[in-house]
Amino acid sequence: QQQQQQQQRRWQAGLAARRWWACPQQERLGPWQQQQQQQQRWQEQRRGLCGAMAEDQQQEIRLADYTAPAYLAETIELDFELDDTTAVASRIKYVRQRDGEDLVLNGEAKPANMVLQRVCVDGKDLAESDYKLTPLNLTIPAAHLQAESLVEIDVTIEPAKNTALAGLYKSSGNFCTQCEAEGARNFMYLVDRPDNMSRYSTKVVANKQKYPYLLGNGNDVERGDLDDGRHFVKWVDPWPKPSYLFALVAGDFAVDEGDFKTCSGKDVKIRIFVERGDEHKTAHAMQSIKRAFKWDEERFDREYDLEQFNIVAVSDFNMGAMENKSLNIFNSRAVLCDSNTSTDADFERIEGIIGHEYFHNWSGNRVTCRDWFQLTLKEGLTVFRDQEFTSDLNSRVAKRISDVKLLRMAQYPEDASPISHPIRPPSYVEINNFYTATVYEKGAEVIRMINTIVGVAGFKKGLNLYFERHDGQAVTCDDFVKAMEDANGVDLTQFRETWYSQAGTPVLTVSTSYDADAKTYSINIKQSCPPTPGQATKQPFDIPVAVGLIGAESRKPVPVKLAAGEEGTDTVVLRLTEAEQTFVLHEVSEKPVPSLMRGFSAPVKLHCADLKLADLAFLAAHDTDEFVRYDSLQELAMQILQGGATEGIDLLVSSLRNVLKTEGGDKMVLALSLTLPDAHAIAESCETGQADADAIASAVSKVNTAIATELEDVLIETYNANNLVPENESDGDAAARRALKNACLNALASHPEPAKARELAVAQFEGATNMTDRFYAVLAVRDLDCPERKQLLDKFFELFKHDRLVMNKWFTLHARSDVSDCMASVKDIMGREGVFEITNPNNVYSLVLQFAKNFSVFHDKSGESYKFVVDQIIRLDKINPQVASRVAKTLTNWRLFATPWSSGIKAELERLAAEKDLS
Repeated sequence: QQQQQQQQRRWQAGLAARRWWACPQQERLGPWQQQQQQQQRWQEQRRGLCGAMAEDQQQEIRLADYTAPAYLAETIELDFELDDTTAVASRIKYVRQRDGEDLVLNGEAKPANMVLQRVCVDGKDLAESDYKLTPLNLTIPAAHLQAESLVEIDVTIEPAKNTALAGLYKSSGNFCTQCEAEGARNFMYLVDRPDNMSRYSTKVVANKQKYPYLLGNGNDVERGDLDDGRHFVKWVDPWPKPSYLFALVAGDFAVDEGDFKTCSGKDVKIRIFVERGDEHKTAHAMQSIKRAFKWDEERFDREYDLEQFNIVAVSDFNMGAMENKSLNIFNSRAVLCDSNTSTDADFERIEGIIGHEYFHNWSGNRVTCRDWFQLTLKEGLTVFRDQEFTSDLNSRVAKRISDVKLLRMAQYPEDASPISHPIRPPSYVEINNFYTATVYEKGAEVIRMINTIVGVAGFKKGLNLYFERHDGQAVTCDDFVKAMEDANGVDLTQFRETWYSQAGTPVLTVSTSYDADAKTYSINIKQSCPPTPGQATKQPFDIPVAVGLIGAESRKPVPVKLAAGEEGTDTVVLRLTEAEQTFVLHEVSEKPVPSLMRGFSAPVKLHCADLKLADLAFLAAHDTDEFVRYDSLQELAMQILQGGATEGIDLLVSSLRNVLKTEGGDKMVLALSLTLPDAHAIAESCETGQADADAIASAVSKVNTAIATELEDVLIETYNANNLVPENESDGDAAARRALKNACLNALASHPEPAKARELAVAQFEGATNMTDRFYAVLAVRDLDCPERKQLLDKFFELFKHDRLVMNKWFTLHARSDVSDCMASVKDIMGREGVFEITNPNNVYSLVLQFAKNFSVFHDKSGESYKFVVDQIIRLDKINPQVASRVAKTLTNWRLFATPWSSGIKAELERLAAEKDLS
């Protein structure tokens, strides 16, 4: 009876954990952290009542429980014999770190059907009774081990059955690996954690005709042919690395080769491997990697450290790309491009991703993270580095705007959801759900704030010290911040203790006053941060607040002085470190309008009641900080939309007219300014339970219609002016011109009588010489119930039905359409054999995920869209849990909505939670 009660309690505890997102917040056990006592009680329950938990169930991992490995792998030698059933032999030299402990190796039979064949320690084969094998571990008792032991383990796997695409799998007939975060344990038994850094040598054997290219980490040191039609290549990586950076690729590829000479004169051979037929789409990627090599040398003194650098593009890949040492593996959409099949945005995105993965060579590979809680150490820092790379090569302001838009769209909702967590979370259950906008995008903003505090030169000095101190080590976020402190003589204790450990988006409430007699201007700032799971109260953050002043009468910058008599500047950075502070600016010659959070100096929300709609319009026209000028226009639109678009539209229209009439402005920024807050942004700004999906969609439609109607003349004029191609136009200028032209076309499509937009769209499609113009022509009519919509969608399909990457764009055009038959269209596409493949992550992200982001269709009151998406999540979970998880995240903000939307989503979440064998 006691056993039955225990089993019932375990079942109930497991069910409760699966249903955490459908519970009221005060009852929910957050996945990231709890108040200390709550978390301790939960852990005691799991370790006590659930002590008999099945050994194949994942348990919560806590940062507070970190201990260094009992054994470290000094060297790892691997032999792969690739075939339908692949043999993997490992020879690993383990060095004991603590006496008396068993060697516990990670290894999972799923998803590649790994079967243990042999275990040998120091030349002696072990019997099954000599070790313990569970679905998650292989344990070798300490009695069988010396201070240094050679452990040899043979396994077999079936890569073609690995639809989860984690570990070693097959993609389009080629072998490929993805080991971050814990994929290596799917094809061998080892200590699979980032603080176990080893030197690898890898021998790959395969049929030469089927797999002429055999690739691995490091440099190839030996190759040859075997008598049975197979061949081999041996790779040796001289740099120690954790197992998540191991990589192997085998297949038949087309190859683009290039060379780069480093700053010290070393020659590096660069090769890009792609599926045959795609070789004409690699030129931009080759130029991008060379630019990244050079930029990192010049900006951060980082030189490449091997003789070879290889990139492989594969069609089936869960992520965008992976920074494996010297063998970067990319989703094909992050490498392949040409003007006929890729938009200007694709070109910039690919350049950034290639830069990101290369920059990991230092910020992630040479210096890696001690444990997965420190993931933002490598990802936040490297995102910041790739942002700077793109900014230096393109429009810095446009890049900053785009990055902030992404943060607000993806990370702010995460901060306000049940899965809110700090950039360095205190616990996790499933590490693959840990790759979040918080860790990446907010993490990059935290790095940027440090850059703001210590200055550009100080940041470079601190980064160089960090690499010098920790080269070849697995370290923590604290080690990075300490290097910044030591290099610059600053104290970042409060900064580190809050930004790295506290969840949520801080809110700044600003009030101002001007003393005309004393010529002083006071800025009072209060900071707060809403409660998040496990953190009811927060300590004050250390927030850099960049401020400028614009004269209300002169409409020019007013010098900012923190003390009388000092030299004024256009911008000053105020350090907000308390819950409330007042800053007094001196010798302010006229009443100013405050320009706050210049350059978006911190990832916060700003409320300033002193800034009325007219003040926002003023800043949009006259601020000298281009980000604030853009953001003031966005805030103006947001406040109008939040009010149901009942007033203020005329002011917004006149502001947009002024923007479009601006002479000599950055056309990319002008294009971004025309893209106003969408329905998702408005919903995220609502109080819990207050978002009315129908009212939000109506307000957006009303504003867009007013803009198209009132600005039709200037939109057409701007479109026509930018439809002309100047002589000797640079690539960057051409992309900016096209962006502005297509933004105007998209705005015109909201006209109540969109005949002109339809005419322009058809003419643009027919005359297009590049994918940007062709795609945006279809986009302009995507939401219109008109013959041109079907005409252009059908022509697009016929042109590109044999190009898998371009078809993803066609999927998205259907999935994001506002027409009434959108869901029927999505279902139809999913049923087309040879067109849509549910096993391909790109297909799923482009169709199912984008459908879930289609605000008006997804939030149809019938709830049918919710049911459809959850059906797909259940289906996907059995194929690829990582992809299913990414789609499921679109449902996490259900509490924002009023009934019936919230109840409809919640019911589907409960159905999902009750699903048997959910991953």
